[in-house]
Amino acid sequence: MRTFLFIVFGLLAQARAFAHDPNLASYRVYPENGRWLLRIDLATSSLNFMPEGFNAASADFKDEFAGYLRDNISIVLNGNGPVELGTGGIKSGSHAIEAIFFLNNFSPDWMTLDAKITCFSANEHQRHLLRVSGPGTSSKAFLDASNDFSIHFEQVKFEVD
Repeated sequence: MRTFLFIVFGLLAQARAFAHDPNLASYRVYPENGRWLLRIDLATSSLNFMPEGFNAASADFKDEFAGYLRDNISIVLNGNGPVELGTGGIKSGSHAIEAIFFLNNFSPDWMTLDAKITCFSANEHQRHLLRVSGPGTSSKAFLDASNDFSIHFEQVKFEVD
């Protein structure tokens, strides 16, 4: 029981420390219940780097923010058209924001994935951690100004006779 509590408190402390870093946002692509999702976690202080005119206190905050995310996140599978960020939700707290979108046309059989995430790029220290996981695959990379906030992943499939 003591070990369990230690692990739980350690995970909570790590999540809380992450939420206060305005220079790091986490993007995770993963399957759940037969659908593919994109989960985004970031510090609320990241909103300081939104475009001019954005009002986090407005009644339309969640819709405007969802639009901003959709406009600044591009995921392309196998060189085809972009993956659509479908319906989703945004939960905003005093220190952290969590957004989750359905990825409507994401294929689990992708061989190449190109991602470009330019959210909050007005922050010269901005970094994004992109993780893509699924059955038999796991890829992650940091995106920042040095790589133009973009990454190219390739999967290698092995067949065993």
